Parts: sequence; C-alpha cells; structure tokens
Amino acid sequence: MSLCSQVARTAEEPLIGTIKSLTRVWILLEFNGPWRAYATEDNDLPEVAQTWLLENLQAVPDARAQFIRSTPGTGPRLYVALPDDTDSVMFGWQLDSYEDLAAVDLAAVVESRSGPQVYEPLLAVCTNGKRDACCAKFGVRVAQQLHEDGRLPVWQTTHVTGHRWAATGVLFPHGIYYGRMDDDPLAVVEAAHAGEIAPDLYRGRSFHPKPVQVADALLRSKTGDFRWDAYRLQGASAVVDEAWEVIFTTRDEQRHRVQVAREPIGTMQPSDCSTPEATPVYDYWLRSHIVEPG
Repeated sequence: MSLCSQVARTAEEPLIGTIKSLTRVWILLEFNGPWRAYATEDNDLPEVAQTWLLENLQAVPDARAQFIRSTPGTGPRLYVALPDDTDSVMFGWQLDSYEDLAAVDLAAVVESRSGPQVYEPLLAVCTNGKRDACCAKFGVRVAQQLHEDGRLPVWQTTHVTGHRWAATGVLFPHGIYYGRMDDDPLAVVEAAHAGEIAPDLYRGRSFHPKPVQVADALLRSKTGDFRWDAYRLQGASAVVDEAWEVIFTTRDEQRHRVQVAREPIGTMQPSDCSTPEATPVYDYWLRSHIVEPG
C-alpha cells in the first residue's frame, strides 16, 4: 500500500489551502515521554499538566496544544505563540517541573500579549509516526537535517494536520504551515532568516480560513512579495459558489482586492495512511486582482 503522501505527490495535489482548523493561540509544551496517536489527549503527563492543558484549551478560543521535543534540557519548556498577519509574538518559559505550569496564566498572556518574549523563530516538524507513517518516514529525517544545520531552532512535534503533505511543520510565532519540506528543507531556514515565506513549500497560515489561505498564497505568487508582514487581511466573502473575494492591505494602505476560485480535480484521495476515508482534491486559481491606492 502506498503512503498517503506519496499518493498526493503522484496526484500533484496543491499545497495551498490545506489547513483545516483555525489556530490563533499555540501552546507548545516539551514532553519527552511516549507520543501516542492522539498524544495531547492520551499521554503520561503528570495530572497537574494534563489539567492545565485541558482547562486552557477549553477557556482560550482557537487554541491548539502541541507536544515538542528536542535534546532534553534541565526541565520542560513551554512556548506560547500568537500568530498575526503583521504582529506575531511568542513567549517562552523554562520550567523546573510541570507543576510550574500552574503559575502561567495563559488567558492573561493572550489578552495582554505580554510575557517573557522569544525573538528567534522556531520551527516545529511533525514526526509522530503513531498518528501517521508519513510523519515518521519524512518528518524525522527533515528534523534531523535541520537540527544538524543549526541555523534555526528546530523541534519535533505531534500532529499538526496534513499527513499527506509530509514532511509538514509550522514556523512560529508566525503560524506559517509548510508541506513537503523534504523537497528542500534548507529553503525554510533561508526564508526565515530573510523574514520571508518559502513559497514552494507554503500551505498557508494557521489563523486564516481556507479561502484566505489560497488568496494569500496566490497574491504573493503574483506580486513576488513573500515577507511575513507584507499583507494584512481586511475581509473575505463568497461571491459565487466555489469563489471568494479577499481584501488585503499593505503598510502603505494599498488595498489588494483578490478573487479566487476552486474546482475539484482528479479522484478522491486518502486523507491519511491509516483509514480508507477519502477526501476531495481541489485546484485553485486567481480570478482577478485589483490594486487600489492607499
């Protein structure tokens, strides 16, 4: 049986617009114990840490938890990333033990956007083979290569969605999703150091709904502007079936009015390696692009 990511490559499935759920608050918690298929729900964390995670996921809108691991340190580390079009921010804590989580008021951190700030970007690569074989086969190799490169902090992480685009990962604090990173892992590092997105591996941003993910990627491809903070979303609406208008502004108040559309292509494809469930595949294109002066 072919791996789901190999099937997707053969079918030339597009990467853009493939992020299913909105995430505006990322909780990255170091846990070097065993990762099961649904690791952040089924794990061997101390009860105090499980309770802290569950309560915050329930209380903080659009929050998502990830386990991360790298070279074990003196104690677990916690990062909270708040991605945004032009003002992404991340905070970090070195904990003595998981009991220290009780002192981290996540709701207050999110509301105030303040805390012990982390200024260097961080890349998390999905390697959880218990969830999908593709993540282990392709993700582990990419994580190891980038760790050896050493120019960007790299962590292994649990499921981030999108097995069939493995090796997949997220750049924090910007919420930039990448897929097929094994094609060119160093492109992500080089783009990060330039404050840009690596366009050939780009899936979208975690806080954008799918039509906006697509419009953002197609707009950047047309203008050639891949800076993280090049465009800010102003609004999005459906114009006809399977077509949307999305409006972005720039720092000089230019408005980019973008219309995108999609249509199904090919046959239904498996959503992952472990289930026979199939999902439709779409192609996207730019219907129009109008620039309005600021």
